[in-house]
Amino acid sequence: MSKKLHGIEIESRYDSENEIQEMTTLVEALHAKDPALCELIEKLLYDSNSSYCTFEFRSPQPDFDSEEMRSILYLAKYRLVQFEWDAGMEHLGDPNEEV
Repeated sequence: MSKKLHGIEIESRYDSENEIQEMTTLVEALHAKDPALCELIEKLLYDSNSSYCTFEFRSPQPDFDSEEMRSILYLAKYRLVQFEWDAGMEHLGDPNEEV
């Protein structure tokens, strides 16, 4: 299942409602914080077999140290159970942890 929300395509490889909900919640949080954050992301894909989400950014080489990317990371850490970020894996975070 694939759908577009605030300009971001979200897809769950095997149509998992939980995965769609996680990605939808993240996109809504990004849009609420700053709609420009959504413009940086082309697609979110949750691979149900591997149980993690991947980001496809509009820029081929995003600056992961930028304030915008740090905002995306922070919001993702509290909404996605597991996701790929800057060639590594991130997991659902502790709200008291610094990002």
